[in-house]
Order: sequence, then structure tokens, then C-alpha cells
Amino acid sequence: MTSRTRARRAWLALSTVISACGSSDNSSTGGGGGNTSGGGSKTIAINEYTREIPYFQEILKGVNQSAAKLGWKVNPSFANNDPKQQIDQIQNAVTTQPNAMIVIPIDENAIIPPVQQAKSSNVPVLTMGDNLGPAGQDAQLSFLGVNYNTMGAQKAQYIVDQLHGKGNVGFIHGIRGLNFTEQQDKGAMAVFAKNPGIKIVDGGYTGAFSSDAGLKQTENLLTRSSNLQAIYFDNDDIALGGIQALKERNIDPTKVIVIGTDGGPAALKAVQSGALDYTISLCGFAQGKQAISVLQAYLVNKKTPPKVNYTRTLTFTPQNYPQNIKLVNSGQC
Repeated sequence: MTSRTRARRAWLALSTVISACGSSDNSSTGGGGGNTSGGGSKTIAINEYTREIPYFQEILKGVNQSAAKLGWKVNPSFANNDPKQQIDQIQNAVTTQPNAMIVIPIDENAIIPPVQQAKSSNVPVLTMGDNLGPAGQDAQLSFLGVNYNTMGAQKAQYIVDQLHGKGNVGFIHGIRGLNFTEQQDKGAMAVFAKNPGIKIVDGGYTGAFSSDAGLKQTENLLTRSSNLQAIYFDNDDIALGGIQALKERNIDPTKVIVIGTDGGPAALKAVQSGALDYTISLCGFAQGKQAISVLQAYLVNKKTPPKVNYTRTLTFTPQNYPQNIKLVNSGQC
């Protein structure tokens, strides 16, 4: 048994698997059916800053499924990674007077004015994925999502443990300024700073969460430093591109610890094969269902949620894949 295998098993023995509650039906069809617990017909507008990220796709599936059971209608829109387009779409949605809105911001500060406009028009806004900037948080109903600082620390600690506190670690970031990127990077760097045997080789920002962007940025990183024992990626899409970059350099991905975040289908297949060592599923499907539960409690039962609702996650490694994938397939994540 190699030292890396022993370290992985030790990590798994110490890890606590946490999953969000859910249902086994992954239907993505909104509207129809319903029952009286929905308090009558309601319309929920949801704006995601891109339709390409698997995590956001799973959120929408969960929203659609739970809304359909209540007889609610869901009107989705997608901003194509464009802050101005997102602002316009939120403003347009407010004019239709939905009963509530769900927004996944690309720029935590840029969308504060339209969220404030929504509040003044009596349209409650639930943010997901990323919180609003501090100046706008009073205008939203609540933030539903993950503590990214804690998540970054968890990912970094996994690398430290696998390397026994010594090694060269590439660090490739996602979108500069995005809360998802900056907060988890802060959490990770705080852990790395406590381990002087870890040398960080910064790979810069991809500017997008896509495998193409990850491929390009990892190629640039490997050109500068090919002697890496691990690579930290902000999310799975860029990690998958990074794995391809390693292969193209004839570097066996199983010899480099590669970690990401999101837990989409392609990433989980990479975990199963051993190409991706570690990812944290954000359980988007369960989050989407929880978002509708929060809105149901507010709109029907008049229960105001806390300003911040941190949701649960599920860790995947090649070793725990067989049991944890069952939680995904059953709709619990």
C-alpha cells in the first residue's frame, strides 16, 4: 500500500459525509399538478448567470420539481455571463410581478440596484450560488448556499494531508471578484499558509467556468512549472480541462492530486475513474428543492427565513464514490 493510499484512507476515516435532503424524482418540468400546500397558483422567476454550469442546471431541476408539486410556475432566464444582461433581465422580470425571484448573481454588487427595485415592488428575492454584496443584503429575502471560505479550507486541507504537508501545488482560480472564487481562495490560502512545506504555484484566473478555459490555464501553468504534486481548481469544469492538459503533456493525472468543486455528472465520472481525486458536490438539486421550500414557508406560511441559509454538501473521492453516488441518484443531493 502506497503512502498516498494510506493518507486517503485516513482522510476518509475522519471525513463526515453530509448530504441534503431530497426526493428521487429528478424531473425538470415546471408547473402543472400541485396541491393546496402551494397556497394557490404562484409564479417564481429564476435568473441564472449562465445555463452551462452543471451545478446551476441541477438547481433549476430541483426548483422545477418542487414548484410543479405545488402547482407553481417557474420562469427561467439566463444572463450568458454578462452582468449588464443580468441586470436587464432582473428588471424585466420585476415588471411581470412574479410572486418571488431566485437570482444567482455573477457580480455581487452590480445587481444590488435591481434587487432593491424588486424589494420596492414587493417582489422578494432569494439569492443562490453567491450572496449579494454587503450593501445590498438588506434588500434580499435571504441567501441560500454554501460557506465557500469553509469549503476552500476543506479542499486545501485534503491536499495538505495527501502530501503530508510537503509539495508543489498549482492553484487555478475561476472568475476574479466572484464570491465563489474569492472566498474559497481565502479559506484555502489560510490553510496553505499554516503549512510551510507546501509551495503554491499560482495559475491565475480562467475568467470562465469551462473545460476549455481550464485547459488553457493549466497549459500555461504547466509551461511555467511541470513539477506539481497537486492542482487546486475552483470548480470541476476547469478541473476537467486541467486533467486534459495533463494528459496532453503525457502526465498521468492519477499521479497528480486534482481537486475541484460542484459534483456535476462529468466530474463524478472522473472521480469514479480516479482522474479527479476529490470534489465537493454542492448538491444543486437538493438546493433547488430547498429554495422552493423557503419560498413556500414565506409566501404561504408567512415565515421569514434567516438572512443566510448555509446548505449541506457531499464529498466525493474514488474511495467513497460507490456509496455517495447512491445519494445523488436518489435525489438526496
